[in-house]
Amino acid sequence: MKKIAYIFSIIVITLFYGCKDDTNDFEILGEAIGSFENSTPANNSIVYLNSGAPTTAIRFEWTESKPGVNKPVSYTFELVSEDGDIIYSSNSASDGTALYIDITHNQLDNILSDYGIAAAQVQTILWRVFATNGDMEKYSSSFHITLKRFAEGIEDFNLEMPSDNSVVSLDTVFIPDVENIRFSWSAIQTLNASELPSLRILFDKSGGNFNNPIYEQTADASSTFIDIPISDFYSNLVDEGENLNGIRWTVEASYGELRVLAPFNVVSLDTTSINEQLYLYGSGTFSGSQAINALAMYEISSANSFMANTYLSSGELFFAYAQNAGATLSMNGEGLLDFTGTTFPIDNESQMNLIVANTETREVTIVPTVLGIFGAATPNGTTQTNLTQVGPYLWQSDIYLLGDSWFYIRLNDNNSYIYSKDPDTGEIRFGRTTQDQFRTDGLADGTYTVTIDLTHGNYSYSLQLVD
Repeated sequence: MKKIAYIFSIIVITLFYGCKDDTNDFEILGEAIGSFENSTPANNSIVYLNSGAPTTAIRFEWTESKPGVNKPVSYTFELVSEDGDIIYSSNSASDGTALYIDITHNQLDNILSDYGIAAAQVQTILWRVFATNGDMEKYSSSFHITLKRFAEGIEDFNLEMPSDNSVVSLDTVFIPDVENIRFSWSAIQTLNASELPSLRILFDKSGGNFNNPIYEQTADASSTFIDIPISDFYSNLVDEGENLNGIRWTVEASYGELRVLAPFNVVSLDTTSINEQLYLYGSGTFSGSQAINALAMYEISSANSFMANTYLSSGELFFAYAQNAGATLSMNGEGLLDFTGTTFPIDNESQMNLIVANTETREVTIVPTVLGIFGAATPNGTTQTNLTQVGPYLWQSDIYLLGDSWFYIRLNDNNSYIYSKDPDTGEIRFGRTTQDQFRTDGLADGTYTVTIDLTHGNYSYSLQLVD
């Protein structure tokens, strides 16, 4: 048995050493690299080169060719004729490490010219990408792209109004004679053109690319604005159930297939009547210049009127029907609320002011606040007994009061501007109902230091008996 095992071992060793080492017959290629694909422009894309915007770039992008371990991959972009001739070659961005390359319209036009394509002619070529890590090499698939050389050109242009992230009111109650919304843009300049381009104003939903707009209007080629009827927005957007928040709008200028779009603005269409709410803001107010922080004004008993009793300093003063700068109302040439105009003047700086705005007449009044108290507990009954303003929002005076009685806080001797005591919370609030007076129950008749603090969000009062 041992003899048989010994012979078997000899055979195994002989076979092992008798095998030929063919390692040298294989080429050592090093790290592998992964496959990758073209991304944009998509296969069979058509691009009309714009002589009016020669520095505009087309970005060619592709996916990553991942290295086997860590040896970096570099990329070379190529434009190739349909016969297989390389007509342009360049490293990608960032010295060949990026997954894209930007080529301007002017560069592409020169490339086609060098290839023998006449001006204004159309040519289909291929684009592909060559990847290598020094050991391995790979090509992406080839995408067709059709290019038209320079002919008519349209320079880049921009939108003006409504501005980006603004609110457009569709309210016709506030200004009954306003039937249209104006959309405007900068003047459009052309090159090598014998006629003006066609213009379309396009609207699309949030995230849309204007290829299938939800609403559009044709504009006169020589104009820089269009007035669109408010009724059109109702019939085409509101009644169709479109989301009115975040709508994109732009202007398209075109010569045939050459299509140039201005960078879009985002607007929200507001069907809320301005008569429902009004806000106050501006650098001259505690709210500051951001409409999102605007002070909500109180609706008062007079129809369509709103008031604010606030400290004003040097600065600007605006109104808004929503907490958004795009809904800003200011003073027009007639001194009335309007969507166009300038800030309201602040004549009574560094003191509290009673500000009243009427959205029906569109009149605004701003007068110094005169704060006082009236009622059975006060020495003058229903006639207002005034306090002295001793600081921003702070009023104080020594007044003789009757115990076990009542009073209200009033502004400018007007019963439309009364503060009362909330019967549930005990806090000061604007307006009054029955049984919400400030009470002097349990107090002896005498002279009291009456202090009233109308700091926004922190209203308070106190009655301190004078020794």
